[in-house]
Amino acid sequence: MTSSSDTPDQMLREIRRIVRRIGQHSRALARRSGLTVPQVLCLKALDGLGKEITLSALAAEVQLSAGTVSRLVDRLEARGLLRRVRGDTDRRKVWIELTVKGRREVADLPAPLQEDFVERLHRLPAKERESLLAALRRVNELMEAEEIDAAPVLSPDPDLHES
Repeated sequence: MTSSSDTPDQMLREIRRIVRRIGQHSRALARRSGLTVPQVLCLKALDGLGKEITLSALAAEVQLSAGTVSRLVDRLEARGLLRRVRGDTDRRKVWIELTVKGRREVADLPAPLQEDFVERLHRLPAKERESLLAALRRVNELMEAEEIDAAPVLSPDPDLHES
């Protein structure tokens, strides 16, 4: 049994473990694929939708701002993993599609941390999920972080701006 004076240190330790796990996974993913978590999410979203989509639709799909996704698409396009294609009928319309190289890359990508987390979370009883959510919301209040907008992306990327 722990004393109540140990509780804050234990809570901070648990938060730190979560932060470190996110960092570990992101670094491992980058070592293995050369990609960031948000880049992987964009590639997987394009592959999963199975068609060309607009930048704004991709941003909505991965729940990140259009500006952030535009920067991600620039980097992925520079690596030859996707391309922008102008519309035939409306030249102002730009579609994003995976290249052949991009499709091969997606097939070899590891799952982002949040995919495994969400899968495990769904196995818990609804009551337990609700309790965990309430506890996390309370932790955010205590950290004065409840006003920070955040996408459901587990990434330490400081350049990640949510929608």
